Amino acid sequence: MHAQPFELSAAGISSDNAATLARVFVIGGEELLRDQIDFWIDRAPASRFYNEYGPTEAVVGCCVHEVRKNDLSRTSIPIGQPIPNSQMYILDDKFEQVLNDTTGELYIGGEGLARGYLNNPELTAERFVPNPFAGKAGERLYRTGDVGQTLTDGNLHFIGRIDDRVKIRGFRIELGEIECVLRQWPEIQEAVVLALKVTKLGMDTKSVIARFEAERQVLAMMDHPNIAKLANFRRGSCFRLITSERRPRLQRNQYLF
Repeated sequence: MHAQPFELSAAGISSDNAATLARVFVIGGEELLRDQIDFWIDRAPASRFYNEYGPTEAVVGCCVHEVRKNDLSRTSIPIGQPIPNSQMYILDDKFEQVLNDTTGELYIGGEGLARGYLNNPELTAERFVPNPFAGKAGERLYRTGDVGQTLTDGNLHFIGRIDDRVKIRGFRIELGEIECVLRQWPEIQEAVVLALKVTKLGMDTKSVIARFEAERQVLAMMDHPNIAKLANFRRGSCFRLITSERRPRLQRNQYLF
């Protein structure tokens, strides 16, 4: 059974059904949290669970980890080790490999890399860079923008992003793009969009939350043409209004809730 983390909700599933639902679970698309998997580890002990990692620009599933009970001591599950013909590196801003348990940016090399972005040579040159660790010329690394670390047991651990991109239900979402759309509304002076963890049905998940400041209350927001520009998976977010008198300046690095 292949699933994304948010699809692992155990609502309405009995222990007996969980034990017989699938012999193997392959989970990917976004970060796998402990709270999303512990029910299944406990109720389906004969099943095997694999956490896979891999962006579209490389092999989807170029890094795999079989989940064990001792992984539940962490908030999120490791992404494991690269599959054959793939290489993974955690590098610092000087393009040097970092020590275990030290954070850095995750780079991917190997046979599964894409050629680049169609009709976008600038972005291709930015994200696909020469591989200094390869044994032959012409090899490249894909710069993921993901922050990770190598654990002492050799497994890789995903931590987050170096930018404001998030993944929710498997979709890549650029928070800055949503802010830009909101600011096109004449009544809105400033807007901040955050991806916050919320609890639904006893499980932690993520939602996109937008807060903005306006001179007056904005009505019928979801029907406005600017909001219609957002894809459906973004429009399901929660929008909250604050007035300019209550907070003169919004910043994404402030915790607003």
